[in-house]
Amino acid sequence: MITFHRLTFCFYISGPSETLRPNPTELKVWVKIEERLVKREEYTSTMGIEDLKEVVFKGQNDRDLYEVYYRNQRLGPGGQVPSDTTSGQPIVFKKIAEPPPTASGGPPLFLPKPITPSFISTDYHIIVDNSNIFIGSQTIRDPKTGLNQKNSAIRVNVKNLVRVLEDGKLKICIKSRIVGGSVDESIPRDNAQVWTDWESCGYKCILGVRSKNGPEVFVDDMLHAQILTILHSYNNTQRSQVLVLVTGDGNRNKNQTSFSDTVERVLTSDWSVELWSWKQSLNSCYFNIQKFFPSRMTIKYLDSYRNNITFIQ
Repeated sequence: MITFHRLTFCFYISGPSETLRPNPTELKVWVKIEERLVKREEYTSTMGIEDLKEVVFKGQNDRDLYEVYYRNQRLGPGGQVPSDTTSGQPIVFKKIAEPPPTASGGPPLFLPKPITPSFISTDYHIIVDNSNIFIGSQTIRDPKTGLNQKNSAIRVNVKNLVRVLEDGKLKICIKSRIVGGSVDESIPRDNAQVWTDWESCGYKCILGVRSKNGPEVFVDDMLHAQILTILHSYNNTQRSQVLVLVTGDGNRNKNQTSFSDTVERVLTSDWSVELWSWKQSLNSCYFNIQKFFPSRMTIKYLDSYRNNITFIQ
């Protein structure tokens, strides 16, 4: 017997500590599951597939006997629960085919292979646009006037930011750590503490040179090239691939390569994208892209962690 049920979930993204948790959000999804009844549940987070299985099967061992599909595409353990399900297009739990019994009528000689945990099946590639995140951190919305204000004394705590970005990801599965930015040609690079902090966290720094108070030149292009190189290097692997992009920049870049173009290229190559940005800095083009890839592109705001990842200097 096959039944349809609509589940309601409210959940938290687990942060590096209790203080790093963002506000709860509500997600409603349709689920079709074979030979089982699914009750209406309430939960909290931007939920992962394994979290959904925990709710559906209540932690029972049966959860490993099912694979998850959406629109005939298998959803791996590291994927996000799609938010655009309907009764006609539900998330489908399909039971893994069991082997036949032995000739003596006893139990099978082998059991269905358990689904591989997400920390084994997924590779992560973290790319950070340092300038965009730094400038965005200095823009604060005044709760009284509703207007944006700039505070040039605000700085980003790199080590705490890295904790947020890498939380929930096994370090051995983070295959790429790259940050891009620029240095003032009048200041020796070694005197810029921010790059020392990034390097101490294992990030490769790709830097351009700018004149005093001048704009960056080719920094974004270098990051675009890094993303496309990584895409080419890892595109034929059997493991799931996730681009963790930290920027809100969606400018067309004078008709050269742009971050939005590279995000589209990554998503059409069957990768997933985890986009981090300050809410006020996020270009609306990313919402349009997400509409085409609702189950493989997530947008996360740094604002929820402001007290932990910024300080006044």
